[in-house]
Amino acid sequence: KTKGRTAKQIYKKFKEIKKVGGGTDFEQIWHYINASPKRRNEMSLVITDFEWTARTEFIKHPKNLYYMPCAGMNYNSMLNAAKHFEKSARHNDTNIRKKILM
Repeated sequence: KTKGRTAKQIYKKFKEIKKVGGGTDFEQIWHYINASPKRRNEMSLVITDFEWTARTEFIKHPKNLYYMPCAGMNYNSMLNAAKHFEKSARHNDTNIRKKILM
């Protein structure tokens, strides 16, 4: 919940959220969001290192899903991974680059 909170307070709460790691398959996220009309209309954010390659099969990319780089990585490595991800997933959403917040 962000209403009435400062950016610093929001960031502090965000840091308290448990994180997972290790090979997230973005297609699972896409299927999960696409399976629910409510989730399709909500904004979703994936905080990622972008180290994932989309398969060649088409899967509709959720319109309100965005990607944000995680902290603690070498910026150039993450940038290269983001470019690779974008290229591999372009067939799922031709505007996917606009969904990468970096």
